[in-house]
Amino acid sequence: TFNPLSSSPMTSPIIFHGPSPAPVPPPSPMMLTDCIINVSTFCETIGGLLCNNIPEVDTRCNGTPTRLRVRFNGGNCAESLNFQTKNVFACVDYNGSPLMETGSEAFIVVNDAKGKNIMYYEGYVKVGEIFDITNNGNELEEILNVTIYSSHGKSSLDILQTMVYYSSCSEDLFLKDTFGSIQIVEFENQNQGVVSSFVDALLAFNILNEGEPGINLVSLISESNIFETFNLTSKVKNELIPSGENLILAQPFQIDITSRKEYAFNTKVIGTSGPSFECEYDDFLTFEAGNFVELLYPTSSPTLAPPVVSNIPRPKNPEDTECQLQADIECRVNGQNFDDCQTLISPIGVECMKGDEPSNIMFMYTGGDCAL
Repeated sequence: TFNPLSSSPMTSPIIFHGPSPAPVPPPSPMMLTDCIINVSTFCETIGGLLCNNIPEVDTRCNGTPTRLRVRFNGGNCAESLNFQTKNVFACVDYNGSPLMETGSEAFIVVNDAKGKNIMYYEGYVKVGEIFDITNNGNELEEILNVTIYSSHGKSSLDILQTMVYYSSCSEDLFLKDTFGSIQIVEFENQNQGVVSSFVDALLAFNILNEGEPGINLVSLISESNIFETFNLTSKVKNELIPSGENLILAQPFQIDITSRKEYAFNTKVIGTSGPSFECEYDDFLTFEAGNFVELLYPTSSPTLAPPVVSNIPRPKNPEDTECQLQADIECRVNGQNFDDCQTLISPIGVECMKGDEPSNIMFMYTGGDCAL
């Protein structure tokens, strides 16, 4: 069986020519006008699984990592979304925090937080880029210290964000956890091996000439509901497919398996036979992949609200299944009486007057210099 997807991972499209068919008699003049083209689209992982059969992955880290792969997203500490409490995770912004615009660059330093002078990463990173936090295969210290500078230098005046968090997985650590401007996308430890948010896959296009004359390919375009359009015209233009033969083109891409999504690809191929006969064919591929249940992160003011889980498993044919849903949402104060939130009174203007004897004073560290 001819299987182009059993090869190693690729970074750019690659063309496979199918086996030559048995000899056929010369076409008649009438048949020279026949331009019949067909394209079928299918998806497989690099490991050979169909994309709709990718198993779910345990996104929780269950052993001290030897490597963390993180993505630099930019943004301030309020972007943090994880299960670690304030006792083990702290993040402070300076000078406006790291920028989130694509192409923005920062200098990132990651080291241990216990003064052992272990440098895990040091270098320039652009928004959207991925880098590894590692120590030559050794286990990471349980607490990491991350300092993010502007692209201008490494002085204290260039600091945009600092944070410390538990990386040993003794505290909850999951794929896609966000700590300030960085996000965990992969981890590696002795218990679980490599656990990644993404699976390398190949979207393959099998183009077949079903007519009598040879067909010159003109274009191949595949539009997706998730990815940018795959325009593979430059790879196939002027490729000749003899009668009865096929050509296969494979486009690498990645599937995010941390959440359930429906992937759809609408593909169109156009070819010509002779000087003026044109033919085209459309194919539609759809499949679902990813974990069924997403993490619901706890929320404590002033962090962002948890994401809405919209990809809950549903009946295969929802048109034949009646569904009714009703919800009443209330806000209650977490305390002895669980009063309605609308009864809360703003503390603005409330002062501790002379003669009062407070029993407890709570401070919040905001950083900054003495001028504040």
